[in-house]
Amino acid sequence: MPWLEATITELNRYLGLPAATNPEQRASALVYISECQLALERPNEARATALHALSEHSLAQSGKEPGGSGSEAAAGAGEYLQPWEPWLALARASHWLEDWPAAYWGATRAMAAANQSAPQLGGRGSLGAEPHDVAALSAFYMGLHQVAVAHGEAALALSPHDERLQSNLLFYRQAATGAGDVGSAQPDEASLLRS
Repeated sequence: MPWLEATITELNRYLGLPAATNPEQRASALVYISECQLALERPNEARATALHALSEHSLAQSGKEPGGSGSEAAAGAGEYLQPWEPWLALARASHWLEDWPAAYWGATRAMAAANQSAPQLGGRGSLGAEPHDVAALSAFYMGLHQVAVAHGEAALALSPHDERLQSNLLFYRQAATGAGDVGSAQPDEASLLRS
C-alpha cells in the first residue's frame, strides 16, 4: 500500500519541521503514523510510535512545550487529539504483538482517559466497544477470566448485535466458571485490526 508509506513519510516530514513544536499536533501525527504502521503489519514500529505519541501527549497535557511558553499547547488542547487516542494505538499494537499486559494497560488507560474527558455518546470522542474488547481478550489470555467477563459484558453492552462479542462473552463465562471444556479453544479476534 504505497499511500500508507507516503502518509508515514509526509507525517515524519512534518515532525521534522522546526515549527512543529505543538505537542498535541505532534502526538496526533504520531498516532496516525502508528495506525499506518499497523496496517502495514509493522507492529513493533507501531508500538514504538504509539509510545512516542504518549510522551508528546503528556507534554500537551502538562501545558509544556519544548522551547516555548506552552500557550500554543494550552490553547489547542483537545483540538487535534482525543486523550484516549495514543492509549488505544498502544493497545492495538500490543494486541497484535500478543503482549497481553501492555494491550490490557493501553485499553484500560484509553477508557480512563475517555471517562475523564466525558465524550459525547457516538461523537468523535466516543470509543465504542473496541477498548473493552481488547481488555477482555487480554484478560482472558492472562488467565483473568472474571475480568474478561466484565469487559466482555461492557463491550457487548456497547455493541449488542455483534455476534463475535456475544460468542466471546459466552466463552469467557465458561472459562470463568469452569463450565464446559474450553481446553485449547481461543476467543474470536477476527474483526480486530489484524491480518
